[in-house]
Amino acid sequence: MGLQRKWKIGLVWAVAVLAVASASAEQMLAVDDFNDGAVPNALGGDFGMWNRYPEDLTQGCFQEFDPINAYGGAGYALRLNYDVDSPNRAQCGFWSKFGGVDLTPYRQLVLYLKGDPAGHTSQVNVELKSEQEIGRYLLTGITDTWEQFVIPFEQFEGLHDWSHIKELVIFFDHLTVTKLTGMIYLDEIAFE
Repeated sequence: MGLQRKWKIGLVWAVAVLAVASASAEQMLAVDDFNDGAVPNALGGDFGMWNRYPEDLTQGCFQEFDPINAYGGAGYALRLNYDVDSPNRAQCGFWSKFGGVDLTPYRQLVLYLKGDPAGHTSQVNVELKSEQEIGRYLLTGITDTWEQFVIPFEQFEGLHDWSHIKELVIFFDHLTVTKLTGMIYLDEIAFE
């Protein structure tokens, strides 16, 4: 094979690799990596914690930006401290607003989670909400090391219209968690 032909094949291969990398980058929509340690998320939306029964002081959630446990060792992760150990019904969690983003070009939610070695649940509820529908998924398998969780959209029961998604919610309740109090870390949320 001549040098000129090898060069052309190499150039075609390099262009193809760049095209695939560019297409992959275009097919990812970053929500937040928390590296700036501030609100808003990458889509311009607010985020925070909520408590279903704020008058019940035996339960609740709060968040902190954590530089020590950041995925990849740089920036921040978001530490979610939760307590659903209450004599009453208990429910709290994290929410992130999207403002009605069109997710029809995407197929899955991707996020990184790990539990704190001092104590954490191994499962949480994940919801995506549109104006009219709520899709819920029970995410299982949280350990005390960083894991990537990929949730295909068809796994969100109850959500059919992906053209106007307004919010992501991760929540803890006394019926679902495997440990009533603990901490999990959240990082690198995106749609692919």
